[in-house]
Amino acid sequence: MARLLLVDDDVSVLRFVQAATKDIADLRVARSGQDALRLLRTDRPDLLLLDLQLGDANGLELLMKMRTDSALANIPVIFLSGEAGADPRVQALDLDALDWLPKPLDERRLRARIQAALDRIAKSPQPVPPNHDEPLDGACVLIVDDDPIMLDALEHALAPQNFRLVRATDSREALKLASEQAPEVVLLDIGLPGLNGFELAYRLMAMPKLADCPLLFVTQYGELETELQALQMGAFDFVSKPFVPAVLRARVSNALRLRRRSTRALEHAEAHWRRIGGTQLASIVADAHDPIVVLDADDRVVLANQAAHALFGDAAPPGIGSSLPTWLSTPLPATLINGEQHSARSVVMQPPGELAKVYDLSSSLLAAGDARLVALTFHDQTLLMKAQEEGRARLRLESESRARRLMMSYLAHEIGNPLNGIIGFTSLLLNPGAEPLTEEQRRKLSLVGDCAENLRRLMSDALDMARGESGHFSVETARHCLRSPVEAAVAAHQLAAERTGAEMHAPTGDLDVFVRADVGRLRQCLDNLLSNACKYGRPRGRIQVDISAGPVDVEISVSDDGLGMSAAQIERLFQPFERLGRQGPPGHGLGLAVTRMLAHAMGGRLEVASEEGVGTRFTLVLPRDDTLEGA
Repeated sequence: MARLLLVDDDVSVLRFVQAATKDIADLRVARSGQDALRLLRTDRPDLLLLDLQLGDANGLELLMKMRTDSALANIPVIFLSGEAGADPRVQALDLDALDWLPKPLDERRLRARIQAALDRIAKSPQPVPPNHDEPLDGACVLIVDDDPIMLDALEHALAPQNFRLVRATDSREALKLASEQAPEVVLLDIGLPGLNGFELAYRLMAMPKLADCPLLFVTQYGELETELQALQMGAFDFVSKPFVPAVLRARVSNALRLRRRSTRALEHAEAHWRRIGGTQLASIVADAHDPIVVLDADDRVVLANQAAHALFGDAAPPGIGSSLPTWLSTPLPATLINGEQHSARSVVMQPPGELAKVYDLSSSLLAAGDARLVALTFHDQTLLMKAQEEGRARLRLESESRARRLMMSYLAHEIGNPLNGIIGFTSLLLNPGAEPLTEEQRRKLSLVGDCAENLRRLMSDALDMARGESGHFSVETARHCLRSPVEAAVAAHQLAAERTGAEMHAPTGDLDVFVRADVGRLRQCLDNLLSNACKYGRPRGRIQVDISAGPVDVEISVSDDGLGMSAAQIERLFQPFERLGRQGPPGHGLGLAVTRMLAHAMGGRLEVASEEGVGTRFTLVLPRDDTLEGA
């Protein structure tokens, strides 16, 4: 809401204006010239509505005081007056009043004139003080009317001002002259042949040279609707024929002064921001994160910001007049340095003592010829390209992992059925109730069964690894006593231990302790650890399972006194398909990797301690669960 100040001592006028402007402006009221000056200083309005005759002052005298007061000189003013004479109107316009509205007021005209004034104010830069001594002689004024008599009348009315008048009798001629002469003010009739006055006005306002040129309609079509249409389209003023020559001169002079004030204000603003912009731009360039270097026609440095000095290195930063370091200038295209090429991507450079870096460069030609200046800006892309390469590598690994999971699923499906058949028929043939077999046949069938079981475990472990990598692996933990799964696992591997000549000792420790685990996965972990101990234990050695219960965790240790491992081997131990270079007992290198994955899935961990030639101890750590069953 714009802020208006109405200065009038007539209560009926106050109420009328308040009702007419309630939805477009915030209205304040002064009943006297003294009150007006006080409010103007304490609460400056956007627009002043001023009566000519006040109880304690004359509106023109008040405006004169304002124009001589630097704090109030630029406040826009519209007069509201019942005075019919031309002299006060001319005086008001000479004091740069925006408008003069006669009383009694018409609500629609009042709103339109106020809105037009506010629009003009909003589009103008901060005004500069008025300069009434500025001569208007020679200002170009285009007058457009198809009546030669009216053109003569307009020329006669404006003659005392010594304007340079340009005449046109139709729209086509007016557009041609406007393009050639660039008038400062245009007076035009509405009833023109060809394009009418409104259509011509739109064409004129669209011309860049006339973007801020005031358009004054001088017409015999003086109806209110026509006036409102003219104001709404952006006309500066609307004058009905017949006109008063002195008032017309004042209106045209007023339009010229206001336009020139606006132009000066814009020039001052541009100069101000150019000064500030130059200072700020220098600061921005100096503090820019990207290195910026400006070279002259001899490819010597005339400017380098702090980032450029950091790029060049502290040992020999380029000073004014020096050349670029050879390590930098060599990979740069010559067309980039001379400004013919605007950009270069992925230029690899290696500052002394640093790793190679990748830069995108942009080149701007600031001046040409002998005074050529070229600005080079270096955009470090090293981290971005590294991140992109890492992203590509990650996608490649994910694709490989996905392909491996699909392959394992396929193999499990395609191999599982015939494998189960092999295991089943082998068991049937070895069954004591089956047809009698020779010892050699039994031995060979047992080998077939062992190989099939080994393949089954391999497929099971591989599937578990694939599920774990994809995040589709899950366990169902519950409260379980360790005795049953531990004793069952030891008994199941007793025969394997005897085959290697090792001694499988009975489990020690608290077998009746409870843990939180998936009992099937727990048994799988124990089978893998005991199988590993049987394979790599020392012949006639010792295999021991020990339970150690702490207040929070329970440790299940499987130890042997066999080959043992070096520190380097332990680092590779849990990698899938890693057999540490051993060619001895059969195995596929997945068991320990799967065991560690299962331990983590159950909320525990797998630890290892080993020494070459002494033995190995694996410890499966699981959460202890002392909650009462059913609680």
